[in-house]
Amino acid sequence: MRSLSFFLCFISIILFPLSTHAQEGSDAYADSVYQASNQVYQPESALGAPDGSYAQFLERDASLILDMGAEERGIGDLIFTYQVLNFGASYRVEFLNEDFEKLQTSGAILSTYDATTTISYTAGLPYRYVRVTSTEEDVWKLDNIQAVTYEIPEEIQEQPQLPDTSQTTEEPVVTNPSQGLLLKLPDDGDVTTQNDSAVYTIGSDGKRHGFPTTTSFQSWWKNFSEIELIDSVHMSEYELGKNVVIRPGTYLVKIVSDPKVYAVEPGGILRWVTTEEIARSLYGDQWTKRVVDIPDAFFTDYEIGAPIETAVHPSGTVGVLTSGKVIYLQNGLSYNIPGDVYQSMRFESNFLVALSQETMDLYVDAGNLTNDPTVQFPF
Repeated sequence: MRSLSFFLCFISIILFPLSTHAQEGSDAYADSVYQASNQVYQPESALGAPDGSYAQFLERDASLILDMGAEERGIGDLIFTYQVLNFGASYRVEFLNEDFEKLQTSGAILSTYDATTTISYTAGLPYRYVRVTSTEEDVWKLDNIQAVTYEIPEEIQEQPQLPDTSQTTEEPVVTNPSQGLLLKLPDDGDVTTQNDSAVYTIGSDGKRHGFPTTTSFQSWWKNFSEIELIDSVHMSEYELGKNVVIRPGTYLVKIVSDPKVYAVEPGGILRWVTTEEIARSLYGDQWTKRVVDIPDAFFTDYEIGAPIETAVHPSGTVGVLTSGKVIYLQNGLSYNIPGDVYQSMRFESNFLVALSQETMDLYVDAGNLTNDPTVQFPF
């Protein structure tokens, strides 16, 4: 297996992840980052209560969508805690409901004399998401947002009655509680060995699956905070399974010896993108930046599927509508991704593709995506 040792050496300089920082219980603050443009630095710093840590809006049209939480809906005015570096910084705030329908839009120039501003909310309907956009070039910082008043949706307040299963004869569904666990051996201090640099994840089959390249790891996890150290005796209790493939909906792949570029679908299925025009239509003008090489030795980890001969997104695609709503596409179905699921699934905004309404008309609306382990974890 190709070593990850050089990858692990740079843990301390990895850029920020889009993390949740969810509060204990319900609260009036944003709980997670749903989406952030590349012009927003450290977007997760706008979560939770004011703490002097800021998300920075670096350019005009820099945009950040914050999720108030699965268990909260804002119903009153919104308070910004912020910092302005230059006079002229201004914002636009859009209040969105659960379905990303726009309820109200407000905007203003930020005062250089105040640390907070209150945005009047008069729409009268509860909002879950708040999109904040910088409308000028001037840099400014956002510490947090806070709903002056909020409510817990009735469907969450009501505790569903559990069915009586005392008479059932069906076998219970057994899941593997270790699925998705990241493991590696402790550093043995011997630079001539590499076993301690390999990282594995536990699959639903109970086996440990290795990451053959740094790119395969990065397509599933952005940093190393979840890696657990385990001794060799306990590591050996997990049978070695097949390698982890590139996550669907992230990179496009090829091998050095073949110019064909492939999209990855669930199950490690490779689909050849037959023309540059199709690649550009599906992934934008910068599609070549998605392409990564797979060493020939690991090409056998994948299976070849049907080529993509028309501009139809492969299964596993994660895209974004002009409204800001993020969508998961799978086998002709489209799933809305709620903010909390977006975070738990570890989707990354830099892999989102633009989806038009014309594209969405090709798919059947299947409702909300849930925390499906077949999507969340490699195996």
